[in-house]
Amino acid sequence: MSNEEFKKRFLSFHSLIYRISCRILENGDDADDITQEVYIKLWEQRNNLGNIRNDEAFVVTLTKNLSIDWLRKNHRKTTSVVDNKDIRCENREEERMDARDELSNLM
Repeated sequence: MSNEEFKKRFLSFHSLIYRISCRILENGDDADDITQEVYIKLWEQRNNLGNIRNDEAFVVTLTKNLSIDWLRKNHRKTTSVVDNKDIRCENREEERMDARDELSNLM
């Protein structure tokens, strides 16, 4: 898969990946890490992604799995003493756009 095809197929899911991982992890910084990890996995497997019928469903499943794996690995409890989910997962569109631009420049 070429760089251009990869961008066309998967770059538009950035916001979706972030939102899903943020809901699961309840932490914006961790959600950023998972978003990056999703794109790394997709890039590494780009030559095997041709048979996927529904890119969005694939990305959602990958995001959920990586987020859950992260929770298991880090033994994080989903409940916390202070519920600051809304603070940490606030809309950071400008930061995400910068990250998207950087990712685009790398490819």
